[in-house]
Amino acid sequence: MALRHHIEILKQGKAAWNNWRQDNPEVQPDLSNADLTGTSLSDLDLSWANLEKANLSNANMRSVDLSWAKLHGTNFSHAAMNEANLSQAYGNSHTNFHWADLTQGNLSNVHFNSVAFTKSILISADMRDANFSQANFHGANLMYANLAFSCLLNTRLVNANISHANLEGADLKAAEFYRADLSASALTSADLQEADFRGIRSIDIDQLLSGKHLFKAVFDSTFLDQIHRHAPIFI
Repeated sequence: MALRHHIEILKQGKAAWNNWRQDNPEVQPDLSNADLTGTSLSDLDLSWANLEKANLSNANMRSVDLSWAKLHGTNFSHAAMNEANLSQAYGNSHTNFHWADLTQGNLSNVHFNSVAFTKSILISADMRDANFSQANFHGANLMYANLAFSCLLNTRLVNANISHANLEGADLKAAEFYRADLSASALTSADLQEADFRGIRSIDIDQLLSGKHLFKAVFDSTFLDQIHRHAPIFI
């Protein structure tokens, strides 16, 4: 449970909280299970904080620092998190970013296995070198996001907008791309083994073929014909 003392400081506002963090750098705030629905937390230093099972739905978290935070089971649904820093944060299958706005956020090196990003906005987000294996990005907007060298193993990208994104060197084995838009996205050296491209909305064939592996990748027959016409040696 959240420590009452930490909640009381938080209620005093941004200046009081950030000054307290600066004066007590060894303290890791405990806000676990706290109900912070709709709270204004913009520009707060929540690095290394324990926010497990906290409810932050509809919160204003613009430019918040959540680096190295524990976010297992945290609810960020509909939160405004533009330019938030979540670098090195930890989440799990009960962490929820449904409809959250993470535009230009820093999600590099996060450990977000099985996290839900359904309908989230991740435009121009920095998502490099992160673990998003088995995450759910159904309907998410990932335009211009940088996912270079991230793990997206078994990730669900159904109906996602991934146009102009950087997926160079990413692990996309067994990822699902039904109705996804991958137009103008970079796939150089991406691992696409067993990826499911059936029903994909748009993808550049040259970029697709620049991927590292396409072994057992699945395509619609009509799209596979296009690939064969474009690159007859493709198997």
